[in-house]
Amino acid sequence: MLSTNEHAAVLQYARRAADLFAKWAPRSSNLARSLTSAATAHERLGQLENARKAIDEAVAIFRCVSLPADLSAALTVQTVVQRLSGDLDGAMTGCQEALRLTSSAMWDRDEGARVLIEATALEGIGSVHLSRGEPVQALSYFHKALIEYRKHPRGLTGAALILSSMGSAHLRMHQPEQALQFFEKCREVSEASANALGAVNALLGIGAVHKQSNTLRPALSYFEQAYDIIKKLRSDSLLAAKALRLIAETSLDMDDLEKARNSSDRALTVAGRLAPRSMEMARCLLAVGHVALAFGEPSQARKSFERALAIAETAALTSDETVDALKELSNTLALMGDLTCAATYHTRAASIEALRATPPRTPDN
Repeated sequence: MLSTNEHAAVLQYARRAADLFAKWAPRSSNLARSLTSAATAHERLGQLENARKAIDEAVAIFRCVSLPADLSAALTVQTVVQRLSGDLDGAMTGCQEALRLTSSAMWDRDEGARVLIEATALEGIGSVHLSRGEPVQALSYFHKALIEYRKHPRGLTGAALILSSMGSAHLRMHQPEQALQFFEKCREVSEASANALGAVNALLGIGAVHKQSNTLRPALSYFEQAYDIIKKLRSDSLLAAKALRLIAETSLDMDDLEKARNSSDRALTVAGRLAPRSMEMARCLLAVGHVALAFGEPSQARKSFERALAIAETAALTSDETVDALKELSNTLALMGDLTCAATYHTRAASIEALRATPPRTPDN
């Protein structure tokens, strides 16, 4: 996990290279590779619009020069930007295309590169399914991605991410014991490979298991440990927003309202700067709304829940975040005496839950 300053340095060199190639070798593969590096740095710095412009141009160039390996790698970067921007459909399409390219007869890289890109694409598809509130389908793709990562000598970082994602899927299914096994395995793999990002994900996951089981003090301890690592790395990332949000939610459950407000406001600030249309932004808005209710501010809570709903339902109508926002709006409006609107939101939430209760679709890959 690079620090914010290190990402800024990478961006500076990538942009300088891109400017030179644009002048002397426009529409070249070298220009596209520099733009891909710049897009990755922009994304890590929370500059999503700049990241989108750079990676869209890189993808367009790679399509013209017919380099499937470079195109598939650029597509995996593009899909991350799309997911953070709330474009889950675009992310799914891009991951599926990247996956198809790894089996192309025109593949022009070694087997190791193919394995890593295939694993990344599979992880991306699984993440979209998880964001849509489809943990069963997500687990299917995460399992495939884990198999691919384990084939590669440098796949431990990816494997740790997948193990954490599998834990999150089980947590969504209210299976804390299975979730804990994956988070513990993530921590084990991360410690063995000195992977700080994996360690943070593991700590947040283990804390979430405790939170779901209502053992709040251990939960808060794990969340704070994770945030301490993020601070030491000086990494301004969505993980920081997630850690702060979880600290806020747990503090609220423990009736520490001042800490809950401080942490939720900070989480919202980070998420708003880095990815204002992301699901993490929706979750932070939900947390801010919960805190507002605890302080007796239903009007402020309603505004937060409405913003969360607008983000969540645009990205994925069937997501947990959409259902949560609808339920919170229903409860808040009922509290404010608007029973008609409260009933409308309650009905919408129930309809989505009924839709999600139908048997999952067969995975498309």
